[in-house]
Amino acid sequence: MQYEELKAQVEAVPAAQAKDYRELLALASIAGGVWPRLKGHLEEAEDCRGFFQAIYDDDACRFENAWAYWAKMNKEPWADRFEAEKAVRGVRLENKGIFIEGNGNELLVPLQGRGHAANVYLFAENSFNEHAAEFYGAINGSFTCVGMELEGAFDIYRAHRALIFERWDVDKLRRRANGKGQAPRAASGPPRGPPRPAPRPRAAPPGRGGVAVRATVPQMEGQGWAWQWAERPARGGRWRGGREFVPPLVS
Repeated sequence: MQYEELKAQVEAVPAAQAKDYRELLALASIAGGVWPRLKGHLEEAEDCRGFFQAIYDDDACRFENAWAYWAKMNKEPWADRFEAEKAVRGVRLENKGIFIEGNGNELLVPLQGRGHAANVYLFAENSFNEHAAEFYGAINGSFTCVGMELEGAFDIYRAHRALIFERWDVDKLRRRANGKGQAPRAASGPPRGPPRPAPRPRAAPPGRGGVAVRATVPQMEGQGWAWQWAERPARGGRWRGGREFVPPLVS
């Protein structure tokens, strides 16, 4: 199959899938052709779908953006294609998601497929293709998830019926050690002044319930911990003002 033929077939894809196939073509293309490492798959493919399926079937392409987009688009169970540090499989989804528990608090991470089985994975940093998943948030501390004991700093991702923790290291200023996810420094120079000290958790106001939520914000360089009282339940977590991550409360 030639590149011009691939382009023509992508342009002829039905409208319902046209946007996805155009994005796949853009991710696989460079300088009027496909990436050199994908040429063999193009030459052997009989049609555009076969080309993208061949990329997904090749473990050597697991970290390609086109691979990730195809996996996400088709809700492929891709996580077992990578080497996880830990995995718990076959967790029945009875509460529209999976609970993270720690210090007497619970956080429900929503997943699709209530009544179906889901898998939970722990990966080392950069050991899977994060573009195939949806970033949900970050957490730092000691907690458990479906019997898996975790301690440290993690990014949380969701994929089709899969919950993924990605372990990462923090430096002495409680920033992500390799800088991933941090905002770049201003062109005028380094940040002004020393980073803020970690604030102590606040007590709930009299007569009000709430849970002190501790979360890291890797995008905010030097900010460290953020504490926030969330006084009423919410269905989904959210970022507040770009600084505080407020997850849902579960009674």
